Amino acid sequence: MKPFTTPGRFVISCYCWIRKPGTETRCTQAPHSKGDHFHAYTRQSWPHRGPEPQ
Repeated sequence: MKPFTTPGRFVISCYCWIRKPGTETRCTQAPHSKGDHFHAYTRQSWPHRGPEPQ
């Protein structure tokens, strides 16, 4: 599937980029990674909740 961007959605193909609930922190894991989401700079992690849209 080819990455795309719309006014309300930004896809960065080298990152998962799912937002941590209640924050602006986004996952810096590879797309479609298994396991918890993780942000490399803040070292925060949060649960991966099934099929989340990138």
